[in-house]
Amino acid sequence: MDRFKKEIEGFQKQITHWQTNYPQWRESIVFNEDLLKIDPLEVRFILVGDNPGKEEQKEKRYLIGTAGQGARRFFEETAHLVDSFDRQVMVLNKTPVFTPSTMDLGELSEIEVLLEESQKYMAQLMVRLRLILDCPLWITGFGGCRNTKGEWNFKIAKSRPLAPFFKALKEEIEESRVGDDKLGFFKHFSYAHFQKDIHRNGIPTDYLTSLSEIGSHYKINFFETK
Repeated sequence: MDRFKKEIEGFQKQITHWQTNYPQWRESIVFNEDLLKIDPLEVRFILVGDNPGKEEQKEKRYLIGTAGQGARRFFEETAHLVDSFDRQVMVLNKTPVFTPSTMDLGELSEIEVLLEESQKYMAQLMVRLRLILDCPLWITGFGGCRNTKGEWNFKIAKSRPLAPFFKALKEEIEESRVGDDKLGFFKHFSYAHFQKDIHRNGIPTDYLTSLSEIGSHYKINFFETK
């Protein structure tokens, strides 16, 4: 799994590069140190959140706040998808830039280039890692890019601060020809939106099948969006 190691090392170097180029934002550009502990042979899922929050910035680990605890309980205890979340679920973000709230990214016009560049990088990274690990890639949170009618919008706006990520993800999957059979979109774990969605019709008899159906439902129209 030398390719996996090189990708993680490359990500770490890219973080250092951004920190050097944006010194005033150095502490806000967060690498997930849990990635250095992962055995790629154990990974069963790639789970993608939005961006680091306060806890993640402090601990240099992704998805460890309230939403992260909910994710761990769901994967380990509710759905029994894994025995150990930390060992078997690799967590990435749509951007490594910290803000107290994801929507705050839309107010950071002074680092617009960094935000766009980092989102494109993360989209490309996770597609490459999905190819290496051959496991599901689950994206949680729509970043304002999908409305209640099921329509996706990749145009950058304050209300769509993660539009560059979704646009880059679509392009990378199409260009790499990796296929989207293992790609799924879900509501975020914040405020238990993910859990409420999967349980809206009661307790599933087969969590993995239900999750696959939900992940495919939110994927409708994604690849048709310009």
